[in-house]
Amino acid sequence: MPAELFDRLARVPCEEKFILENKALGIAEIGLGRCHGKSSAKTFCARSFDAEYTYSLSPRWEISLRADGVCIRRHFDTGEALTPEQCERELQNLLEATPEADAESMPEIPAPSEIGGDWYPASARKLIDAIHAGELKKIVLARSIESRTASPIPAAPILRKLRERFGRNCTIFAITRNGKTFLGATPETLVRLRNGLVETEALAGSVPNAPDADLAERCRRFIEDDKERREHRAVVDFIAEKLSRMGLSPEFPETPEVAVLPNILHLRTPISARACAPIHVLDLVSALHPTPAMCGVPADRAREKILSTEPFARGHFAGPLGFYDASGEGFFAVGIRCAEIDGGTIRLFAGSGLVAGSVPEREFAEIDNKFSALLTSIAKS
Repeated sequence: MPAELFDRLARVPCEEKFILENKALGIAEIGLGRCHGKSSAKTFCARSFDAEYTYSLSPRWEISLRADGVCIRRHFDTGEALTPEQCERELQNLLEATPEADAESMPEIPAPSEIGGDWYPASARKLIDAIHAGELKKIVLARSIESRTASPIPAAPILRKLRERFGRNCTIFAITRNGKTFLGATPETLVRLRNGLVETEALAGSVPNAPDADLAERCRRFIEDDKERREHRAVVDFIAEKLSRMGLSPEFPETPEVAVLPNILHLRTPISARACAPIHVLDLVSALHPTPAMCGVPADRAREKILSTEPFARGHFAGPLGFYDASGEGFFAVGIRCAEIDGGTIRLFAGSGLVAGSVPEREFAEIDNKFSALLTSIAKS
């Protein structure tokens, strides 16, 4: 989607808004407002990490990127009827009410503080001991940091920076509802269902990306690292097993590739399967979430430990978010490398996987590196 159009739509004043863009996959979907009828071609959806609640939006205005350009649809409430001219006038009024980009400057945001204080090192060490004792094979422990300012924090300038820096490698997303905006740039696709083809990926194992390093040599050492490969393989095996239980035959390479982001490298294995019978993308979402990359192994035990250890509610962090159409096909990413804006408060979330051999100090530093993507984007220009 053209940058100017994307940026303008991100600034449209709307009580409910859902933005999703993955340039590599050719996906750009924006939903504005809520339609109270049953005519929406797409439904936007976001689940919490613990699946206790799901947010769904059937949009009034649906803007989609297509091969031949941008498609704009206006969906009607039950009993509502507008002429094409009235729809065009309504959209024009909506765009004219949108503030200009220079009117949404970022306030000075102070250095963030850790939610829960200095809890992470001891908690991570305790969970690593549980792994060595055989209680767990892996667990993903997250941190959250928070900044407060007297002025409201606009989402659009942050999205613009995330798109400029991470738009080639990540899914850019933003969900506005109840006066809050949950946004980020996630490198992880949970699942895509298109023309009967199921596409997903294992994304686990991380090291910093050093700009001055020999990238090829760094990637080679990364792929050969035993700890990172074990952590990654657990996710591959989990996804393959879940798809097999659904009657699918997953295919994937034995050796992972390296996903290169500006600040971090990830091990990535693409996984695909052909659906021979009708299937809904939400069934795939339910089967795959949470993967060991977001929770741990075994999943139930890891989830229990996460909820009792982390001193904050994850909410939509590490939960699936995306859309599906009337045929049941769609796309879902995982809500990571993210933040929630509530007026003048912004809270960032990031985590890392703990396995046998993990060192709390290194995991803490890895999470700091993941925070850096958003901290750079919220800094005042």
